[in-house]
Amino acid sequence: MKKVFLVVIIFYFLVLFQNNFLAHFAVNGWTINAVLCLVIFFNIVESMGWRHFRGTSLAASMAAGFFLDVFSSGFIGGYFLLFLALFSFFRLIFKKYVRISIPKE
Repeated sequence: MKKVFLVVIIFYFLVLFQNNFLAHFAVNGWTINAVLCLVIFFNIVESMGWRHFRGTSLAASMAAGFFLDVFSSGFIGGYFLLFLALFSFFRLIFKKYVRISIPKE
């Protein structure tokens, strides 16, 4: 529960940072999507089986989608569904096709 709460707080501030600060550093109208990069990181790391990230990728995807929907000018639910689809895609691909072994220390 603490990890989920921490992930939600991290994505809240990251979305605010992305929408309010990174928007000023656009190159030809394109800005870096830091939220998408962090969601992909959470999905890959949890799929690799690291125990510290267990159970956080769904919370990360839902929090990122929710906060991007709240702070965007588009219709509600677009980012939420996009990030849930991204979570499902990573879960499917890593479960069926990818085997990553983590060396024991």
